[in-house]
Amino acid sequence: MLSCAAAVLPLALFGCGEASEDAAFGEWVTTVEASCEREGVQTRVSLLFPDVTETRPLAATGHDWNEWEVLVAPTCMTEGTETRACKTCDNLDYRPIAATGHEWGEWQTEREATCDDPGYLAHACVHDGNHKDYQIVPATGHDWSDWVVTLAPGCVEEGEKTRYCRNCNRHTETAPVDSYGHDWSDWLFSKAPTELEDGEEIRICRNDGNHTQTRAIPALGHAGLNYTLNKEGTAYSVSGVKDKNMSGTVVIPATYRGIPVTEMKAYAFNSCPNIEEIRFAGNNLLKISGRISQCQKLQRVEFPEGLTEMDNMVFINCPALQSVFFPSTLLSFSKNGTSGLPIFMRCPALEEIIVDEGNKTYHSDGGCLIETATNTMIAGTNSCTIPEYVTSIRNFALFHSKQKTITIPAGVTSIGRGVFHNWQENQTIIVKGFASAEEAREAWGGTWSTGCRAQVIYEGKSE
Repeated sequence: MLSCAAAVLPLALFGCGEASEDAAFGEWVTTVEASCEREGVQTRVSLLFPDVTETRPLAATGHDWNEWEVLVAPTCMTEGTETRACKTCDNLDYRPIAATGHEWGEWQTEREATCDDPGYLAHACVHDGNHKDYQIVPATGHDWSDWVVTLAPGCVEEGEKTRYCRNCNRHTETAPVDSYGHDWSDWLFSKAPTELEDGEEIRICRNDGNHTQTRAIPALGHAGLNYTLNKEGTAYSVSGVKDKNMSGTVVIPATYRGIPVTEMKAYAFNSCPNIEEIRFAGNNLLKISGRISQCQKLQRVEFPEGLTEMDNMVFINCPALQSVFFPSTLLSFSKNGTSGLPIFMRCPALEEIIVDEGNKTYHSDGGCLIETATNTMIAGTNSCTIPEYVTSIRNFALFHSKQKTITIPAGVTSIGRGVFHNWQENQTIIVKGFASAEEAREAWGGTWSTGCRAQVIYEGKSE
């Protein structure tokens, strides 16, 4: 009871009014100082009961920051960092500084564009001159001047023209300038033709007198020839001679009375003992339909380009004939098939058969006239050598030949009749493919040696 009374007693001392909360306590006293980040503590003691105390928190003071300072400066592409220190506790605070990004300066030319190559511009970042941005400048292309002739052309020779690039004065282009060609004068006689000799005429370039052209004027032809006009009135043929005793060189003209001479008829030159050479003016002659026979002094005949067809047995009894030329245009000996007659009959002096290299039907080799497609020997000179590739020998190919010795290659598979007709005992035939007459006769037949008295030697091997 006493303790309770004692407890109530102090309350009575303050009267009957409302009691003050702090009246029974003393002043608050800071017992733990507050810091920037930690709370402090305040305490007070009861005035009546000293052992009774109260406490309350004292708020943290918070940092008292200095100004921000840059710790790591930002760049164009990376963040920076800034910091500040507390004036009270020296604690540090950090925060990022945003990257500045590029800030480009003015464009500058770093490489000039040329005619052929592009250039480029660059501008640098004002924050870091090592950072640059580039822009291509296209090549300018050539700015060509007008063409200027730098080498004058001539009648035949090309000239040259040049142009320059105005952008660089280093690049040039050249192009040909066409020749302007000849400006020919009219044809002028420089040598008049005769019956036997070709004439000549000349023309001169008006642009350059050093340039000239000449051309032959065909010989007028022998005055002693006879001509026959065809039914159409378009061509003449030489049909004979007016004088059998004409001598030397006889020229068959390209035209007669302004009309082409295209044919030589049968026996047009028969029994003309004094003719030594037959020539042809121009290339109008297309056909030899006849034979040249009994011309004892005839030595050379050069048949003209343009001739396409000849009769078989062209030459008969021309004992002085040495050389014959056949043109590239010759296509056939019209009757000289398997039953044909010899091209050269009784021409013992024949030493040269020439075929123009352009002929596709015939060629000459080893003194032989050969049909190219079949490798068939058609005729031979009096000193011919039959090529190894020959596979056939045509009728009368060596008729009346005076050759001393001839060898028939092993590759010959057929021989026509009368090839060695009139060969005599003082002549020799060597047969490579067969070992005996019986073998040759079985392969070639018996007519190949008809009329032949020559010695035949068989050098082949029997199976």
